[in-house]
Amino acid sequence: MTTLQQQRYAAIASTMRSQRIPELPLKHEWVELLTRLSRDDDPQLRETGIRELAACAEQAHRTRHA
Repeated sequence: MTTLQQQRYAAIASTMRSQRIPELPLKHEWVELLTRLSRDDDPQLRETGIRELAACAEQAHRTRHA
């Protein structure tokens, strides 16, 4: 992979990380996946699952009290 390709991929990844996902109703499949991740043996996956579940709970709380 050339340096130019790496730069393009890095720019795409940066853009994707900074984009906000529109607030949509939570799908039970997504919550189930995050729950499984939060119980994973891999510490990084577990942390991601916990963090995203917390974000989902906050979103649900905001939606309910809006």
